This record gives sequence, structure tokens and C-alpha cells, in this order.
Amino acid sequence: MTTPYQKEWLQAITGPRPVLLVDDSKDDCFSILRSSQDFNIAWTVVNDFQEALKAANDCKHYRLAVIDLHLGGGNSGVEIYKAIKSRCPWLPVLILSGYINEQMFDDITNLGFAMFLRKPPSFDQKFFGEL
Repeated sequence: MTTPYQKEWLQAITGPRPVLLVDDSKDDCFSILRSSQDFNIAWTVVNDFQEALKAANDCKHYRLAVIDLHLGGGNSGVEIYKAIKSRCPWLPVLILSGYINEQMFDDITNLGFAMFLRKPPSFDQKFFGEL
């Protein structure tokens, strides 16, 4: 059974505007897209840091951003987060990470992101039940 909060969340991430997914791992992106296919979510997937910065410039076109904390090559999802928030402070952002310690979590918590998810996330009924 879907709770009212789960229904609100589903309404927030489904619809005509896409969700921006920034992750350097194509395998993780594929997994996220596959696990969310039952929820009618339109995704824009970016695997490159420079392309992610360009997408951050167009943040008004997205309904949500999901950003990997570690983007490879010494790049950080925090930089993408800050670029999005400077242009679209209203846009909710979910931070993903397969590795995070307590200090890192405290540091990114102070930024004000909408939610933190451990990788690999699974967009299924269990995910929506945990929101």
C-alpha cells in the first residue's frame, strides 16, 4: 500500500520534466534506470563532469537532480550540487555515494541536500517506503 507521502514523492519525480542523473559509472546509471522503469520517470543521464556543469546551467529544466558524490578524476558531485543551487535553489537534490564516512556525511549534510542515498540505490517499492 502506498502512503500519502509516497504518493507525493512519486508525483514529484514523475511527469514531463526529466530527473537529472549525474554519475560517472555507466553501470550504476543503467541499474538506476532499470530499477525505476515501472515509475514513469524521465531521466537525463550525464556521465562526464564537464557535461554535468553544463546541465547544472540548465537546471530549470529538471524536476530533481540525483548526483554521485565521487565523480572520478578528482571531481566531486558537491561542485555540481553548488552549481545547481546557485542557479536553481528550489531544485531538490539527492546525493549518491558508494563510500562515505561520518565526516564526509557531516560535511555534505551542512550543504542542505534533499536526501542522501547509498549506492546502488533501488527505485522500487522498498525505496519509496523508506522516504
